[in-house]
Amino acid sequence: MQEQDYSYGEVLLRARQATWLAGVLAVVSTLAALVRPLVAPMPPIFSVIGGANSAFLLMAWWAIGAGYVVRWAPALLLSLVTLSLFPLIAISGGSSSQFAIMLPLFPLAGVMLGGMPLGAAMLVFWSLSMLGMQVGAQGLPDLTGEDFAPAKASARTLWIVLTSTVGFLFGLHFEASTRNLRSQLLELVEKDPLTGAANRRGLDVALSRSLSAAARTGRWVTVMIADVDCFKRFNDHRGHAEGDLALQRIAEALMNHTRLGQDRVARFGGEEFVLVLGETDAQAARVVAEKLRGTIRKLDLRHDPERDEPLTVTIGYVSVPGGSATSHDQLLRVADAALYEGKRGGRDRAVEAVLAGGSELVVSAA
Repeated sequence: MQEQDYSYGEVLLRARQATWLAGVLAVVSTLAALVRPLVAPMPPIFSVIGGANSAFLLMAWWAIGAGYVVRWAPALLLSLVTLSLFPLIAISGGSSSQFAIMLPLFPLAGVMLGGMPLGAAMLVFWSLSMLGMQVGAQGLPDLTGEDFAPAKASARTLWIVLTSTVGFLFGLHFEASTRNLRSQLLELVEKDPLTGAANRRGLDVALSRSLSAAARTGRWVTVMIADVDCFKRFNDHRGHAEGDLALQRIAEALMNHTRLGQDRVARFGGEEFVLVLGETDAQAARVVAEKLRGTIRKLDLRHDPERDEPLTVTIGYVSVPGGSATSHDQLLRVADAALYEGKRGGRDRAVEAVLAGGSELVVSAA
């Protein structure tokens, strides 16, 4: 199970799920409070508690839907339902209560709405509560008027704990499967099908994450644009099939020189790649750029094996400190300007651009 560090999009999704569930439970609780006395006589206290529960659930539905408790929406909802249900169970026979049949749903709902910690909290709370009610069953009031049957109550307690545990484990399995499927879908959506590098959407995501991380930590982030020199001539001489294989090898070489979890390589155009390097200042970026140039040259991809030099790349890059007021487009534009400065300077070189006082200056080339 991956740690529960959800993105903001996932938090919003879970909040919407909690909103929907709160509304459904409020309707069910209201109907139960109104209809149950018509089916069988019950002490008024049950209708009072049921009405109060409906009010609490409607308040939760409104608060979550209005966006006041987005991040804590699942925990708030399940906590309110727990506090609402606990007194009903306590005054109607503990595990023998008709309300106890709903308890195995709590760990499952906890995992699906809030992840493993919330599901585990629901499992532990209700398991201990049922065991405690069973131990002190003789002292519990049963306002429904039913006779207490110790053997039956013990069996029901055991089954409630077991089915709650099964619900919790199923929730973990379902959550892991769903998260894995979501990751696979995102990978497909964000990946270039030819090279396996990220596509433009994946690049935007990587830039957002890197800039956000840099803003939190104050560390530098570098954006590089690497363009394969004279690639059109390679395609013309070797054909598009060979050109595709060359791009695949170049992309693989670039990705092999990045750090998992910190950097991202994206295909930006036909033979153009963007690298987003987290925690990388200008000095480190220069070292990386020179290594990349050497690596691509060593692939020995030639237009004509007898006469031509191997394919090379020209790299333009810009490094900015964490928290600087720079946008995605600005970083790409500045790195692209440095790239074309390198093209004009003879290709097969790395050029650094800097942002100074809001202006864009190309200051060095190798």
